Amino acid sequence: YEYIPRQKMEYRDSVFLVYTAEQYNNARFSVFNDPPGRPHFTVARVFYNSDKTKILAWMAIEIDSDSDCRKDKSYSGTGLIGFKDSITHLWKLYPFLNIQPVCFDSIPQLLNQFGQYYFDKMKNHKMYKIVQSGINRGKYESKAYSYNLNADGFWDKCWLWQRDTVGSNNLYPFQVNSYGSGYVGDTIYVCNKCANPYEVPTIVYPDSILNMYK
Repeated sequence: YEYIPRQKMEYRDSVFLVYTAEQYNNARFSVFNDPPGRPHFTVARVFYNSDKTKILAWMAIEIDSDSDCRKDKSYSGTGLIGFKDSITHLWKLYPFLNIQPVCFDSIPQLLNQFGQYYFDKMKNHKMYKIVQSGINRGKYESKAYSYNLNADGFWDKCWLWQRDTVGSNNLYPFQVNSYGSGYVGDTIYVCNKCANPYEVPTIVYPDSILNMYK
């Protein structure tokens, strides 16, 4: 994975992604929970669908004097995933936590870990989702993504991009933090609008960023 495939990242998106990660960290949202100002965020790689209304970004997190990793400087990583309704709209971004490499000495090492997962292992990664139709409608199922990030069909056919109208009110799976529980009788485990969406912090973006999306 030395030569990671890359797409051209729009400058405005790089600024938006870093600013969002910083604000998520200041709000201690999800895995972004270091002391404000301590980590330095950069976008290691970004991937778009064909019309650039869907995005998946690999975020690199640089920390100086990292006592947790016992290093003077370390690099860790996490994912951000999101969408927007129009090319001029702001991204709606959510944590994507399937792989979170930690305590590496360099960004190339970090990229290698990301590449192994997203380009080789992701298609076999199983997650729980809600069955949308048929006799098992509303039941939980463990299902593989079936697509790697660089595969044809990832942005259109992978169930990660299929909205949930049964367990939630038309949310993408990555917008759901967790699902509650429900039972019919004593044995059948079902979910009917039992989703607990991510409570994403409200971010006030500066005009310098907003003006780039007009």
